[in-house]
Amino acid sequence: MPFARSGEVRIYYELRGKGTPLLLIESWGYSSWMWFRQLEPLAREHTCIVFDNRGVGLSDKPDEPYTISMMAEDAASVLEDSGLGEAHVLGVSLGGFIAQELAISRPELVRSLVLVSTSCGIRGAPMPLETFKVLNMPKGTMPLRDWLRMRLLPAFSERFVAEEPGVVERVLDFYIANKPPTYSIWRQAQAAASFDSLDRLDRIRAPTLIVAGSEDKVVPPENARMLLDGIPNSRLVIFKGCGHLLFIERPGDFNKLVLDFLRSVDEGKPALEPRYEEI
Repeated sequence: MPFARSGEVRIYYELRGKGTPLLLIESWGYSSWMWFRQLEPLAREHTCIVFDNRGVGLSDKPDEPYTISMMAEDAASVLEDSGLGEAHVLGVSLGGFIAQELAISRPELVRSLVLVSTSCGIRGAPMPLETFKVLNMPKGTMPLRDWLRMRLLPAFSERFVAEEPGVVERVLDFYIANKPPTYSIWRQAQAAASFDSLDRLDRIRAPTLIVAGSEDKVVPPENARMLLDGIPNSRLVIFKGCGHLLFIERPGDFNKLVLDFLRSVDEGKPALEPRYEEI
């Protein structure tokens, strides 16, 4: 099993598929299982690099302060250890923070950027209070699965929960089987809580696709418009009726959108048009 070394921390990663490298960066508390509806189709055209952020999965979980800069260096160490160098980079939520930081601090490693359900950090539009309360509700005597389901539901649209309960349960199965220690989940959360890219967005030079769900109750879609305003060569696509985990809700449309974007970058097409779209 390959591990990259980032300082004293070992970062687990895997390579799948063949083609232009694509680095996938997961959300808060999730490990590489998160791509269960993306990896196979994306790997048909790209060498997908999936890795576990520090604190989750098979990577080391030091009980010490984490920062987004530190986690971006973890991602850079994976690219360097793999020998693949420059890659397309796709990050979701917390992974979007890491992807932005990587594009700003290590631009030579980022061929293009896909930012999903994310923001510029602490000066972005805040999480709705109701969602915050749910995510911070103590477990008490509630069974673990019921407590985790309660905390997961705000990440999906109400329509999806009603129509695809089996997928929601599958996500819970994955999470419970790979549940990280509580301390490392909060170390990641603390890193996210101090991230701020608002005044640095114009330093992102990679072509950037921004994707958001119109019903996102975790990272409101206003954040995606802030990213669009700040990143010079960017395009925004809103998934109508979808929540935070839109790539799980509509995997076919999401995967096609990403593959079309990456193909256009690889073919050297400079313009990102249309600049704003709802699908």
